[in-house]
Amino acid sequence: MKQQQQRTSHRNTADAFPASQGDLFFSHHTCLPGNDELANLFVRLNQKHFTGSLPVARVQWSNRLRIAGSCRPQTREIRLSSLYHTHYPDELESTLLHEMLHLVYPTHNAEFCRFAEKLGIAVHCREYPGIHPRSRYVYQCPNCRTVFHRRRRGNISCGKCSGGAYDPRFRLVLMKSPPRAVQRRSG
Repeated sequence: MKQQQQRTSHRNTADAFPASQGDLFFSHHTCLPGNDELANLFVRLNQKHFTGSLPVARVQWSNRLRIAGSCRPQTREIRLSSLYHTHYPDELESTLLHEMLHLVYPTHNAEFCRFAEKLGIAVHCREYPGIHPRSRYVYQCPNCRTVFHRRRRGNISCGKCSGGAYDPRFRLVLMKSPPRAVQRRSG
């Protein structure tokens, strides 16, 4: 019986997550397509946007992934976050397109951004509760008000406003940092 339960796809996210995690992150549960449906969607999008030229990739859900999706071009594996798509189910197709584009352009370089704009898809995913569980520092651009999550502290400027090179006029402002450790006196 256990083997049969493990083989079934998590079509309903209520079954995919523990109750405590579900209560913390989700206001409602959404049915997500199974892995077979994801594979069919990959084929349709490949035909429509890439004239079928992309190599076949393995597309699957991940219960651990905290961003919208990830792609490993070398092994042709695409993982989509069930957590993220429970919050934003309408973004499934655009996330898959984004990850498919990584099969051609592994990084978010200029060609990637041009093709993403042509397809009408975002380069970065939206934020939701749990997306940056390991980011220690939260910065904000004083010009465009974009929020950035970083694991390390540093002197950085907004890439959008500064054109990719450091510009002190657009230096990010630290909004949140981890609490300092309390030092006790020995005595």
